[in-house]
Amino acid sequence: MLKYKQIHYTEILKKFPGFEDEIDLDEYLSDGRQDILENIDLFAPNCRTSYLENDFDKFKKVEKIDKDTVILIGFYLELFIYNNKTNYMFDLIDYYCNLYKDNIIVCSYNHDIDFKFFNDFTKQYKNLKIINFNTSEKTSNDIVVPFFAINQESYKEEYKYNYGFVGNCTHPVRDDIIEKFENNKFFFTSNNIPIKEFYKTISGFVYNLCPRGCGLSSYRFYESIFCNTIPVLFTEKICLPYEEFLDYDTFSVYIKCGNFIDYPQVLDILNSKDREKMRNNLSLNKKYFTLKYIQDYVAKNIKDTGNINT
Repeated sequence: MLKYKQIHYTEILKKFPGFEDEIDLDEYLSDGRQDILENIDLFAPNCRTSYLENDFDKFKKVEKIDKDTVILIGFYLELFIYNNKTNYMFDLIDYYCNLYKDNIIVCSYNHDIDFKFFNDFTKQYKNLKIINFNTSEKTSNDIVVPFFAINQESYKEEYKYNYGFVGNCTHPVRDDIIEKFENNKFFFTSNNIPIKEFYKTISGFVYNLCPRGCGLSSYRFYESIFCNTIPVLFTEKICLPYEEFLDYDTFSVYIKCGNFIDYPQVLDILNSKDREKMRNNLSLNKKYFTLKYIQDYVAKNIKDTGNINT
């Protein structure tokens, strides 16, 4: 069991006078986020994780701090970035890493901006761990994890299309994919499917095209794994979870690209794959993308720093 002391977000905001007036926390905490600052993702059940298979017993919230206590920052780092207060993020990290030099400090980051741009700063803190969803350059500070606040119910529909993309065009590569695939009779696209039908729809694709959005990756990449459709990630550079042991080539496809794709090359790559074998491997690797496994992975990585006895 991992003991953690949560630094409440109200205490954090006191360190930055005026910042609370600049951000609209009520808006942020609406639309499915109502308790996520009280109950931090992965460590305690909240509105976006309590319904998933989990292992919250792995973590124990405490008030008394000893050398084995993890200090959990109860404020997501992306809130500083989104509100153009990167310097506040730096100040927060510096303050708590120095205040609790003998403890591991844990933060969480999930923003569109590649976190590698902040690595030169964070590398100086040996007791800092960042649960990171969006980076192209992993450091010893990072615990890179998949998106977990997604549907984890399994779908296995009859295949209707070879290729599909369902989503909004939030990056130029998405527009380019739709334009170049639109005359392919084996391709399906839509940006307006009710959520209840969404998973059934993508489960009907052999390949689910997952071009990056505002961030480096796509929720669709991870949703595909539970929908028995081979995910095809289009992005320039990314650090995926579990790269130290998981062979993504066995169940997914990575197309390195910027704003545009080489359509004939993409087709050649996809047509060369052993689809049946890859679909079988989806089932074998599904466990790594469950909330329960992610919690175990995070806890293990924190313990493996060598600074904590649990």
